[in-house]
This record gives sequence, structure tokens and C-alpha cells, in this order.
Amino acid sequence: MQPHESMPAVLDRQIANEQDDAFGHRHYAQALRSLVESEHHQPPFSIGLLGGWGTGKSSIKELYTKGLEDDASATEGSSARKDRFRSITFNAWRFGGKDQDIKRALLRHVFLELGGDEKTLHDKLFRNVTHTEQQWKGWKEYCLQLWRAWAMPLPAFVIAMGMLLLFIWAGLKIAPADAPIVQSTLALILTAAYGYLLKQLKPSKIDSFRSITKVSLPSASAEQYEEMLLEQLKEFKQPSKSFLSRAIPCERLVIFVDDLDRLSAEEMVLGLDAVRAFMEIPSDKLPKGLGLVFVISCDEAKVADALWRGRSHNPEQPGTVFSHNDARRYLDRIFQFRMEIPPPPRGDMRQFALKHLLAFKEIVNDVHARGVDAEQLIERMIHVNVVDPRNALQIVNAFSQSWWLAKRREKEGVNGLPGGLHDEAVTGHLETLAALSAAKVSFPDFYRDLQEDPELLDR
Repeated sequence: MQPHESMPAVLDRQIANEQDDAFGHRHYAQALRSLVESEHHQPPFSIGLLGGWGTGKSSIKELYTKGLEDDASATEGSSARKDRFRSITFNAWRFGGKDQDIKRALLRHVFLELGGDEKTLHDKLFRNVTHTEQQWKGWKEYCLQLWRAWAMPLPAFVIAMGMLLLFIWAGLKIAPADAPIVQSTLALILTAAYGYLLKQLKPSKIDSFRSITKVSLPSASAEQYEEMLLEQLKEFKQPSKSFLSRAIPCERLVIFVDDLDRLSAEEMVLGLDAVRAFMEIPSDKLPKGLGLVFVISCDEAKVADALWRGRSHNPEQPGTVFSHNDARRYLDRIFQFRMEIPPPPRGDMRQFALKHLLAFKEIVNDVHARGVDAEQLIERMIHVNVVDPRNALQIVNAFSQSWWLAKRREKEGVNGLPGGLHDEAVTGHLETLAALSAAKVSFPDFYRDLQEDPELLDR
């Protein structure tokens, strides 16, 4: 055993292909596809993908979106499936917090996923934008300004021209008018005088349009959100940047809202309200041939409990929620379809944990060398309260970590190094280690008490 060998561990992550499916999540992904893409269900509508934490909601979504991304099949007279249906995932937990607005976050995410410009969106949502417009003054105001402009220069022009003619008349009386030099001189004087008068006595500049400066405040109302979303949906469906652009064959936009139940009660209400506002957009305002479908992944019981318990201190709370059942009925208006994900059977959970434990060859070899069956260890680890794959993997990882550390400390203890353990101090009691690993993950308070008082079980 080399010191640099890595510790065996399983990465808890949603599955992306059916080969890794151990609990039949592919069947729920197929059911989700049927609801989302059925021609009998006209959008907009929403689907509640409901289940406790770790029951596989993310895996179901991943199986659906991955299958959609890879499906280029097409029926006669229609485009490929991956072009007809477009999926967008919005992680609500990522945008939770006091400084976040879940409505704006949802709009921003969808806006950008549809190809929107981030600077334009930022201007609309967060900045006071100042712009100047030209507005026609109207004939009445224009004529009045024209009269005012000529009111002063016109009399001065008439007086100046009169004096000029007087000087010319006087000059003709004194000098002979038939002399060429006199005529040329008079013509030059007249031209110069006219030029000077027209230059100096012209009216002030008159603009037929007035400039109006407008300040656009950040968008906050539901109507403004709806308008921005509609503009971007139209741009997404029918690009207008080039005359060569063609309409996108997308028929339904599927928006996944994940981890809504991890937010505060107030943020849950705002998130649900944002979904409801988008779903209530009239179909005649949407681009022709495009529908919206929302898939909301959450633990319905936790959402309903938060809606009910948060009513007393949450001004955004629905006014009709007075009990836990009222909260459930409120959610009925959000979820047109429900897909409830039940906990996996205990037998499947044990097979799932055993599969991952057997992948650790170093542990398996040590277990077999001591005459212990891996199935016996799994029986101790996967107890009746382990109801989701995430919890099972946590226990398997806790066991493998404890075994790996104990193995190395026992080896160093034999060599007399500080911090070591005597031979088989831990690895000689693998079934006990399996039970303690389960207690450490599933019953942390009891495990802590046991650490503080090792004789607790004896008493």
C-alpha cells in the first residue's frame, strides 16, 4: 500500500445517461417528455416535479434534457426534436439571498439564454437611462416663433434699405448717372450694402422640433417584465438582425426551475409569482407557434410548510393561505400537472450502495481477507431511515474514509510512529465501523454523544 494512493470515494452527482440509472428514473424522464411535448396539452402550463431532497429530481431533469439535446430525429413534415423543443435551467437557490430579486434573476437568465444582450438588459433592470427625443412643435407654435424671429430684424432692414436708397439718390443727383464709372460704383455699393444687411439683420434660428430629455427608471412592474420577455421571445423566434435570418422552428420553450424549496418563504412566493406571471401571458401576445412550459422541481411539503409558517411575517404571502392545506391548494394553481417521485425501495437502495462499495477494490480485498461479506456491511449501513441515494452515498463515503484512514494509522502504529493505532484496532471490526458510519451520517447527535462518552452503549 503506497502512501500516495487516493482514498476511495463516490462523487454525488445526478446521472446523465440511462446506463447509470439504478432506480428507474428514466421512466419518469419518459413521463416528463410525454407531458411536455404532448400535442394535447396546449401551453402555457407548468409541471411540478415533486419529491424530497435526493430522490432524483435532478437526475430526471438531466435524463430528459440530455436526451433532448442528442435527439436529432424528425417526423415527416417537421424539424428535428431538439430544434422543436428548447430547454433552459434556472437554479433558484443560486440566486437566493437578501440582495437578490428572484423575479429579476429569472427574467435575466431566460433573457440571456435566448440570446439577449446583457448590457441592454442591465440598462433596463438596474439603471436610470437618459435619452433625448425630437418632437414636432406644431404649426401654431412654429408660426409664432417665426413671427417673433422676424419682428426685430424686419423693421431695421426696411429702415436701413431706405437710408441706402436715399444715399444712392443723393449720389445720383450730384454725379452724372450716365457715366460708367458712376454706375459701377453705385452697383458695388448696393451689392455690398445688401450683403451686409442680410448677414447682420437675419432672424434668429428657428427649429421646427423641440428636444425632450426622458429618463427611464429601472423596470419593476409585472407589465414591464412581461414586455421585456415578449420582446426577446419575438427576437428569438424571428431574428430581425439580417434579411437572411429565418424563423427558428422552436415550438415550446421548457424552463426548469430547480431547488425552489431551498429558498426562504418570501423568496419562494416571489419565485412562484414570477412563474405565474409568465404563464398568464396571453397566447396572442406570444410569437406565433411558440409556447411556454415550466417544470418546477421542489419538495411540495416543504414549500407548503414555508408558505404557511411564513404568513405572519411575510408581506408577500398569498392572502388566502391560513393553513397547511390552504398552501397546498395555492400550489394547485401553480402546478397543472404533478409528477411525484417516491423514495426508492430499500432493496434497490442496498443494491445501489453495494455496487459502489464493490467498486473500491482495495476495500473489497481487505474485507474478503478478513472473512466478512460486503453484503453484511451494507446491511449495517443502509438502515430503514436511508430513503434516498444521496444519503446512501454519504454513508458509503463515510465508511470508506474511516477505513482508509484507519488502515494507514494502523500501519504507522506498528512502526511506532506517533498518532498510530495498534494492528486491527479499527479494521478488525468492520461491521461495527459500518454501523458507526451510518450513525455518523444519519444520527449525528447520537454519534457525537457516543464520541464524548464511549461507555454510553454499555450503560
